[in-house]
Amino acid sequence: MFFYLIWFVVFLILYFFAERSNKKWALFIAAIPPILLEGLRDELLGDDMAGYGTLWFYDMSTKDSVGQIIDDAITPEYGYHLMIYFCKMISTDIHLYMTVCAAIKIIMVYLAAFALRKKMDSISFLFGYFCFFYVLGFSLMRQSIAVAISFYALTFFMERKLWKFIALVIIAYLFHSSAILMVIYIPLYFLKDYKYKYVLLVFCLASSYILIETLFPLLIASPLFKSSMADLYIDSGVTSAKSNILLSLFTLFYGVLLYIRMGKKMAVDIWYMISTSLISLTFLALASYIEVAFRMSYYMFMMGMVLTYVFITKKKQLRVFITPTCWCLFLLHFYLSCTHGLNGALDYTSKIIGIV
Repeated sequence: MFFYLIWFVVFLILYFFAERSNKKWALFIAAIPPILLEGLRDELLGDDMAGYGTLWFYDMSTKDSVGQIIDDAITPEYGYHLMIYFCKMISTDIHLYMTVCAAIKIIMVYLAAFALRKKMDSISFLFGYFCFFYVLGFSLMRQSIAVAISFYALTFFMERKLWKFIALVIIAYLFHSSAILMVIYIPLYFLKDYKYKYVLLVFCLASSYILIETLFPLLIASPLFKSSMADLYIDSGVTSAKSNILLSLFTLFYGVLLYIRMGKKMAVDIWYMISTSLISLTFLALASYIEVAFRMSYYMFMMGMVLTYVFITKKKQLRVFITPTCWCLFLLHFYLSCTHGLNGALDYTSKIIGIV
């Protein structure tokens, strides 16, 4: 645990000076240590590496064309399959592929933090990302890339550049199909001025929860998912992590507090904060029925996390309480993740770096 926390501090210090320089080239230099720490780890560090990582990578030796990659893909994440294919063409060393995965994630997240640096507390945002997603990404290879791209997509959503937002969501979807959930932000955008938007949202979420056994099989049967994968999702429920629920509840209560105190001021941002928190909590509740709902809650949690830091920046009197609370909650989440093995990445090892 402390090994990672020490590195998180190093990463944050490097990013801080890169941001202060206001130069993107400095940003890319600051990204090198977290990229290499992830990319040069031992290839089986992370629960899912034995499946979606090493197995798929070494299986690429049997593929001889892009067309075959697309035809043989067992999931619709064609971007991920093609990335593995091209990395394998360049080098048979799996660490190139792992480093490319890490580079995509860190660069996307750093660009998101840099783009929003004048609107939010970027250091706290990155600390939250490292505690929640960085080491998790050692295991969830595909989804961690989709999450990182989605973070960057949010910067365009907040600037109302919807076409760029949609384009990035499509790219994220090509790495993991769960990113399709990001399209929920589109109706949220058009509902922002609707008088009864909160009532409508609660009704839709309650209906989805009650009718999940009817609605989800219909979704699985849609072109968004390959039919051969449907059986892997039905009745695959898990217990949601309590820290995830706590973090989403904190964001929700913070949003409600702001709504009560500020009324119509910044009403749009408060709407996004409350609505995404409610959606995140709904997916965490649905996780008892379907496991993928737990991971889909990440996308809604992202907006809540971003807006929490936006409000801290705009309402400086809140920093004394909210910032330490956020840091403590993320540390609690990271600690609890460590007690459960940190998705098979608790004990970091890298023969290349010399950490064994």
